[in-house]
Amino acid sequence: MTLPEMAETFIKEITEGIGGSGIKAGIIKVATQANRISPCEEMVLRAAARTAKATGTRITTHTDDGAMGREQLDIFAAEGVNLRHVIVGHSCGQPLNSPSQMPTMGVPEAGSAGLAETPHVARIICHIDRHESG
Repeated sequence: MTLPEMAETFIKEITEGIGGSGIKAGIIKVATQANRISPCEEMVLRAAARTAKATGTRITTHTDDGAMGREQLDIFAAEGVNLRHVIVGHSCGQPLNSPSQMPTMGVPEAGSAGLAETPHVARIICHIDRHESG
């Protein structure tokens, strides 16, 4: 499948429905592995970006141990995506999640109350599993 074909498929899943179900996707979710973005993953990210631009649908991403979030955003930005409409998931402990690093991406200084509560370009979501014993 080519990049334009993939983007067209994603767009149809949002505007017409998934398969023959008539159920329309409401968000675009993409993922990358740790340590590098493969050529296939890059194509999926670019197709997602083009779909978001064409439909206005938001993007959420999965990262492996928080790695490659900045690189995901770089690809989206290169495709012209409004990064205010992107959620980078699982960014705990990575430089992308550090308030001191955010201004380098054009993001206003974020407070310690939580990055998702402040106006900024890329929404950074940190999920911590809590297990109680006993």
